[in-house]
Amino acid sequence: MPTTEDKATKEPQEEEWTFVKTKSRFRRAPPKVPSALKAKHDEPRVYKSAADIAGEYESFRARWRETPCHGHIKQLIRSNVRKHKRVRRAVCLGVGTFDPEDGGWDAKRKSFIQLDGFLTVVEVLSELYDESIPCTLQEPRFTPGDVGFLTGLGHDVVESPAAFDAVDEDTLVFAIHMYRPIYEMALEKTLPAMFVGTGWDTWDGA
Repeated sequence: MPTTEDKATKEPQEEEWTFVKTKSRFRRAPPKVPSALKAKHDEPRVYKSAADIAGEYESFRARWRETPCHGHIKQLIRSNVRKHKRVRRAVCLGVGTFDPEDGGWDAKRKSFIQLDGFLTVVEVLSELYDESIPCTLQEPRFTPGDVGFLTGLGHDVVESPAAFDAVDEDTLVFAIHMYRPIYEMALEKTLPAMFVGTGWDTWDGA
């Protein structure tokens, strides 16, 4: 006859359950922004002066004009100038700002090199034609310092669409790596005397 102890061993023992309370992620307090970063973000942007930009440009210009690339551009223009109609004005589109908001060195370097590439083409043509060629630049990201720097060099700075409207059959258009709509606006009225930029075959059928 089974004893009370035997019954106890045969009956399943009740398991103990542990209930874990989940913490709602929606109740977490947002991370605190360091006061130093918040203060910096709230500060108004300080733009570089035209004189500061001019000084940086001269430094970039001096180094770049010693490279083989600069010499190659000059030779390329001299070798092909007779294949083009005479250039009487020059338009540069989208060169970028020389004072990027994040102070990025690489972006600034590219803008300075593109600018001096444009001016090198103009200088060679002016030398071959024995006459000066007026230059117009258009870039929506130009800062007040950029404008002062460029006008200090003797060039015109305009807002869109003034540069597009200025393009005619006597114009050099210098526009490196622009989007297709920019090229369409620049070339809408007529083909310029000379074009430096992404080849149209790249966009054809796109």
